[in-house]
Amino acid sequence: MEKTLSLITEKATGSGAVIQLVPAQFARVLARIDEPIVVVANSGWPKKGQKYLTSFKGFVFCTSSDEPLILPDNVEVIEARKIKLPG
Repeated sequence: MEKTLSLITEKATGSGAVIQLVPAQFARVLARIDEPIVVVANSGWPKKGQKYLTSFKGFVFCTSSDEPLILPDNVEVIEARKIKLPG
């Protein structure tokens, strides 16, 4: 599963670009997607929390939060062990 998610992220990002947003901006992107899929993983050291990743119109967007985000009901959530971001 991790290898599959890694390949999806690699193909989606192409050049490795990922757009990092604050949680409120991430929520606005999700609101524009008809059938959003969000990959969620716990982050670890140095700061605990969650990382979130989705794609929209060929761009990959991510955010992180100390507390779990409340996602809209129409979001399909994929729980990952880890999200590796370029850079």
